[in-house]
Amino acid sequence: DSGSKIKRTLRRRRVNFMNGQHQVAHFFRGMDTPASDVIQDVYKLIKLRREFHSLFALWIISDSLELQLGDSDKPLKLISAWPSLLSQYVSTATTKGSNKGEGPAFYLRRNIFIPPSREKMVSDPVALEFLYADAHRHVLTGYYPCSEEEAIFLAGISMQIAYGDHDPGVHRPGFLRERLAEVLPAHMSSSKRRVEFERRVLLKHSEISQLTTEDTQPFYMRYLSHCWQWSYYGCTFFDGT
Repeated sequence: DSGSKIKRTLRRRRVNFMNGQHQVAHFFRGMDTPASDVIQDVYKLIKLRREFHSLFALWIISDSLELQLGDSDKPLKLISAWPSLLSQYVSTATTKGSNKGEGPAFYLRRNIFIPPSREKMVSDPVALEFLYADAHRHVLTGYYPCSEEEAIFLAGISMQIAYGDHDPGVHRPGFLRERLAEVLPAHMSSSKRRVEFERRVLLKHSEISQLTTEDTQPFYMRYLSHCWQWSYYGCTFFDGT
């Protein structure tokens, strides 16, 4: 019957977010489920308003390859064909018929075809949170290169978002010892100057807290506003051969 047919074709897969969280989406048509159906299911789960849906897209990401899916793409078919895609697009691929070591996974990420001017009109807190998470991850990984001063400034904003107003009794030297990688790019968080960088981030957090508000939305916008200045914001990079 139709009920058993749906049960046979239904698949559930994890869709990851750039902030480290995830939701389990339904693939109601199994291997033939289009990306548009999957992402609509995710939007319902995160309660994203319809007018902001175009800001994001479903991606498949592994260590060597990142692919933004179109509405008609079949995510489960593509992820099953990942070894073939690696062989086609990644010259250093060593998977040889297996995706072992690559760990392709589904992600909800910023739509690369959306210009920053569109983001500047966003007022929805859910959309801003996800846009911030996307930019923040790219800063931490060095995908978006920035100066030392910029990194400290952005880290201060991230501190405000993650931990609220600066509290001298809590946010003191040592607080970020095991957390520095959560706010600074990897090359700085693992630097021999870690102690200096922590001190500067805490000072910047203290300064930013003076602009306090009960809502984190202005801080999402402030972080993004700085990133929008970069000519490479929103770009996707590929290794050359």
